[in-house]
Amino acid sequence: METSIIRLLLYLVGFIAFAALNAAYLVWVERKGAARFQRRIGPCEVGPFGLLQPLADGIKLMTKQLLIPGGVDKILFRLAPVLCMVPAIMSFVT
Repeated sequence: METSIIRLLLYLVGFIAFAALNAAYLVWVERKGAARFQRRIGPCEVGPFGLLQPLADGIKLMTKQLLIPGGVDKILFRLAPVLCMVPAIMSFVT
């Protein structure tokens, strides 16, 4: 019983890592394709060949100030992105 839970957790961590790396790679490919299509130089200033640009974008996004409008349900406002992403991530499971 214990080994099956550990195995399940390892599969889950592996899947999340695979999805995150896949997303980072696809963002990189999309940026390179858009730059070539628009005849411009892409964001190559962050790391070698711009490979660290998704990480820099994530850090920038996480450090932005969170503005919660007045008169909204704060818990639902904070959970809305999670509630939108769960079905998208779950679609990879099936």
